[in-house]
Amino acid sequence: MIRCHWCTSPTLSRIGVVRPGVITGEAPNVPRPDISQIEEGTSAQMTKQQDGEKPRVRRIGSIVGQLISRRGYAQVSANEAIQQLIVSEVGKDLGAGLLVGNLRQGVLQVYASDSATLQELNFRKRAILKCLQRELADSKIKDLRFRIQT
Repeated sequence: MIRCHWCTSPTLSRIGVVRPGVITGEAPNVPRPDISQIEEGTSAQMTKQQDGEKPRVRRIGSIVGQLISRRGYAQVSANEAIQQLIVSEVGKDLGAGLLVGNLRQGVLQVYASDSATLQELNFRKRAILKCLQRELADSKIKDLRFRIQT
């Protein structure tokens, strides 16, 4: 697609306007924009400001809050609470070899230190899940996945 040097409109470029006053091919009668308005910088943003609408400005606190929730930085403290609940359900001897991972789409990843701990956790999976759903109803944990910590 050819773009003209005085306008960035792809529509004008498609019909064959290459530069002011020169039209290539069969082009319909297209009104030519006023170059003085383009040079003065009238754009959609400036007309919004003139109409009384303010540009959308967001507070830094809301942006930081979104970043923390998207990246999962706040999940560290939540993981500690989840780990304490699991330890209280399975006991301190099994809980010593646990590490709580990420919660994605309702599935909580729990890492075990060895295969014996992993097998015991799989036996107690339903009880652990019910305890977590009862105590942390707002976290929406639907399933648990146990893996060996590497």
